[in-house]
Amino acid sequence: ACKCEAKPTTTTTRHTTTTTTTTTADDRVSLVDVANWDFEADTLGAAPTFIKSALRWTISGNAGTFKADEAAVNVAQFAPDNQMLYLSKDAMVSQSLSETICRGCHYWLRFAITWRKGFTGFPVVQVAVRAGSGGIALFTLVIQASDLQPYPAGTRLSFTRQFRSGLASNSQLLVEFRRDGGQGQA
Repeated sequence: ACKCEAKPTTTTTRHTTTTTTTTTADDRVSLVDVANWDFEADTLGAAPTFIKSALRWTISGNAGTFKADEAAVNVAQFAPDNQMLYLSKDAMVSQSLSETICRGCHYWLRFAITWRKGFTGFPVVQVAVRAGSGGIALFTLVIQASDLQPYPAGTRLSFTRQFRSGLASNSQLLVEFRRDGGQGQA
């Protein structure tokens, strides 16, 4: 069942007018929680530390929760515990969400990526939202070194992407982070 609902939206133009529009059933909004989205649920010791697990995430390959120190990232940008997802070569991490796919729903995906300090290369990282495990990609974003090069290594770079599902399915939404076999660490 779709948990989406029509919501009124307000658009404000500074110093001019305010317009209120009620959306139709095809402009529904869905809020879906990602469990352990910040990878802070696992308790790790002193930095730097890595465990090959991440509570509520499914891991394939060498991936897990990494507690960083200043040698790896700008830790002040990763409060409170400086923990994050680590993806090694050919690794994938995914989470099946409680929401089933809703035709016409708008989804926003927010995440951050860091090019680890001390590495000259950055791998290709693919972020996808799928219709269930191995299902059709509803959204895919490929991030590579050229996207991050303008920023110093260790910087937390936030991405927000919106997509709209044209598919109705009994499949649950699946969030997936995948890394290629290239050099560097993400």
